[in-house]
Amino acid sequence: LSQFDKTWAWVTQFLAETATTIPDDAETLWQEGTLGQRKQLLARMRSVEPAKAREWLSDVWKKEKADVRAELLTTFHTGLSSDDEAFLEKALDNRSETVRDISATLLARIPTSALAQRMLARADAMLTYTNGAFRITLPPEIDASWQRDGIAALSNLSTDAQIWYARQVLTLIPPTHWEERFSISPATIIATLTGAIRANQDKMQQAISKSALIDAEEDHAIGELLLRCWSYAATLFESPHWIEPLWAWWCTNPENSAIRDTSTTSIYQSLGQHLPQKVAEKYAQAHLAQAQNEQWMLLLSTLPTPWSNDFGDACLEALRKHLLTLDGQSYPSGQWQIALNTIVQKLPPTCFETALIPWPFPENINTWQIQQWKNQLKTFKALVRKRQQIIEEI
Repeated sequence: LSQFDKTWAWVTQFLAETATTIPDDAETLWQEGTLGQRKQLLARMRSVEPAKAREWLSDVWKKEKADVRAELLTTFHTGLSSDDEAFLEKALDNRSETVRDISATLLARIPTSALAQRMLARADAMLTYTNGAFRITLPPEIDASWQRDGIAALSNLSTDAQIWYARQVLTLIPPTHWEERFSISPATIIATLTGAIRANQDKMQQAISKSALIDAEEDHAIGELLLRCWSYAATLFESPHWIEPLWAWWCTNPENSAIRDTSTTSIYQSLGQHLPQKVAEKYAQAHLAQAQNEQWMLLLSTLPTPWSNDFGDACLEALRKHLLTLDGQSYPSGQWQIALNTIVQKLPPTCFETALIPWPFPENINTWQIQQWKNQLKTFKALVRKRQQIIEEI
């Protein structure tokens, strides 16, 4: 079909074989296949013979365009070892910022690499912990050696340069390094920061001078910076003891932005995927009642699946309670529509009957906004019935 219908062209980006074995015509595919096929093939080769895969990429490196180099280089996440350091160090000299960034991220995951040691030295010069508080000495500027190591120069003048550079360094440090350096547990580290953030929020509200407000805002920004950086690093370095306390923080502070090349939603989701189902749902359930608008979407979309019956029921109950709080002026935003679609897709079949019970709305309020909510819930119920029908037919 892909040879005759353009809408099926995406098929050519994949290998015909669904197995993870190396196909017999691997050499030919590597030289003549589509980018998608070559990337898949290289990833498979990395899993069985990393040195051979590295040789393949090295042989064609100078002939490939920057975007192709970047795509193929991401396969080195598989089978990564110190044997890859020499090749990746050379990739740091590439003119493409994307290639340098990928190379730096890979090298940071090799504990013995020279880049990992350079990053640790920069991070240790930035972050200190004394008298139960964290302090950051932010770099005022960077030189060419930083940029070679994947620390991108600032292009957006509205962003604080020092925060920008610190974030790029701190995300490439294994969280376990801070445990060892400060001799405290992840839970204690994160509890210290979250407590400081709450205290600074109070200070900002109560500030009686401009200087006091600025100090509180800076401390608040540093606390959130560290938590976001450590969340990225915890998923990059697979640091299990950091996952749960960081997930607990994200459940109360969901947001949609970006850290390095990754959206915070993806990081939030990755943290959840590393937790046991019951643990992830426990935290999410505790915050459903307080969640609003976009927070619902982020909270529900990041949970591991399939949902349990208990969480499905809790989610429906929280939604019913939210509907009763509507004031007649609140419109079902796009984020709410995404949240409802997420519930439809992830709700376990055991919760279908509960979802189809008539939905409550505030009495004596019949604005057009409320009517829009009713229309959304009507669509929601129709989709639940469709899922129910499909499952019954199967």
